[in-house]
Amino acid sequence: MGADKYVMRFSLEKKVFILSTTIIVLLMSVLAFFFIRKNFIEGNKNIDSRGELLADMLSKTTSSYIWEVNNNALEKLVNEEISDKNDKKERNVVFISFVEKPGNQKIIEKRIDKNINVDRWYSRDILYAGRVIAEVKIGISTAVMKSEIYQQIAMVIILIVVIVLVLSLILHLALQEIIIIPIKKITNSALALSTGKFVKVEGIVNRDEIGDLANAINRTQGLIFEREEINKKLVESARLAGMTEIAVGVLHNIGNVMNSISVTSSSIKDMILNSNSNSNSNSNSNSNSNSSFNKVQKLFNLLLEQKNHLGESTLAEFFKSDPKGKLIPEYIERLQQELIEERKNLLSKQEKLTKYIDHTINLVCMHQTYAQIKGYREKAKFAEIVSDAISIHQDAFEREEIKLNLDIDNNIPALMIDKNKILQILVNLLSNARHAIYNNSKLNKEKSISIRVKKVAGKVECSSHFDIQIEVSDNGVGVEHEQLSQIFTHGFSTKKEGHGFGLHSSANTAKEMGGKLQVHSDGKDTGALFTLIIPITASDLYKK
Repeated sequence: MGADKYVMRFSLEKKVFILSTTIIVLLMSVLAFFFIRKNFIEGNKNIDSRGELLADMLSKTTSSYIWEVNNNALEKLVNEEISDKNDKKERNVVFISFVEKPGNQKIIEKRIDKNINVDRWYSRDILYAGRVIAEVKIGISTAVMKSEIYQQIAMVIILIVVIVLVLSLILHLALQEIIIIPIKKITNSALALSTGKFVKVEGIVNRDEIGDLANAINRTQGLIFEREEINKKLVESARLAGMTEIAVGVLHNIGNVMNSISVTSSSIKDMILNSNSNSNSNSNSNSNSNSSFNKVQKLFNLLLEQKNHLGESTLAEFFKSDPKGKLIPEYIERLQQELIEERKNLLSKQEKLTKYIDHTINLVCMHQTYAQIKGYREKAKFAEIVSDAISIHQDAFEREEIKLNLDIDNNIPALMIDKNKILQILVNLLSNARHAIYNNSKLNKEKSISIRVKKVAGKVECSSHFDIQIEVSDNGVGVEHEQLSQIFTHGFSTKKEGHGFGLHSSANTAKEMGGKLQVHSDGKDTGALFTLIIPITASDLYKK
């Protein structure tokens, strides 16, 4: 707003009226100026002409009077030529004098009023017999002429005002019909268009730029209307595409966890089958024979056999005297320890399953609020997040004999962060690293994945307090140079069975947190390094 609110707003109609009136006034003023100047020039010429003629006439007609010293005739002639202040003729001659030559003796002098200024002087020598005998001097005032001109000026001004008003009204009405009304219609249509309404410009038949503008606005409104309809369809398509992308993200992230659930479930199944005496014939007989359940079964069969053979009365004697019977207490003790270990292993697997399921639930909840600017922030340490991400893939790492190398900076403080988003990215990166190692047929050395977490100076944005840099590297198949620029593109994948969404989703999630996800690889079969950079601001620091 500023000073603009103090500026008076003039409508186009007022501006056109003021402009047209100003132009007419200027034109009429110029005409009046030349008219008045012409009158002044002509008035001065008339006065000069009268003065010259009168001086010539008096110099010729008075020579005999002066020579004969006939002052009465001379005075009568002067009185006839000079005007009295009450004379209706108002000849403007206010002074006449005759001076004798060469003695400069005044012969006669006539002045009608001393208060009237003499503006012009005219003089002539009076000759008699070829000799100068006197001089006539005439004084003329321009007051009457000026008075007449001023009256003319007043009349001209009044005439100009009348003409200006008439012409301004006529011009205004003409411009109103030709320009102002069409422009008002165009303006109203444009203002309505700016608010999202469509008001067609009608009633304009001008075959000029205004008509072209009206037609252009009507065509523009038609195009905007058509594009709005198209945009509505595009928005709906984008909404459906976004929903599809979110759904794919949910499925992809849950798929990573479900893979770990499947591995852990298979491990539990193997443990149960190895402990089940009624396992099917396809089960490994050696593992079954060493299972705790089979050992209990063998012990039960042994005791049952002794009972049937010796009877209940001699069963106690079997424990005391028979070599096999003496080993039973020790055997039961070892069997108890094995059962305890198996129970611990089963509980551990069950806890992992519970954690995987909880993470799956968190993924679903997170994607349900995907459109929110900020996710749920909670107190967390990066060491714990890395540990959770590893535990999801732990069984797969053990089964595929992949070694993990951890380097976590213990000086990183507890932070208020969106733990689930970071966990989601790490789970994706570890899953990709595991598949990259599995698909590297040329790998003839130890399979390994390295995870490094460190605190570095803020680089992502100026306002960051510091950055957390998480590096996940592997010695898998690597990424070819021409593929590095596409690695985070939706739908791009180097895996035959891949959908190209994990890294795309991870990069977007990193961006949502104000960070970024980067990749580096020296080429095929050289492994890959993914770096997640997360900016930490003062508000992210956990305060007790």
